Amino acid sequence: MGDNSGLTMSYTDSYNRIAASKRLKDYDILAFACKRAGKSRDEGRAYYSTGVLYDNLGKFKEAIA
Repeated sequence: MGDNSGLTMSYTDSYNRIAASKRLKDYDILAFACKRAGKSRDEGRAYYSTGVLYDNLGKFKEAIA
């Protein structure tokens, strides 16, 4: 049963990475839309959320870029 739990963890991790990459795209589009609309506060929130997602994925350089 130890092997199955390893596969489950790997699958879960892979699923979370896919979900995070979809959210990253959503936040990029949101930041662009907010910039065009002049909503600087919401644009900042979108960029902040992008940084948090990159941090959670372990991509620290992208998180602070």
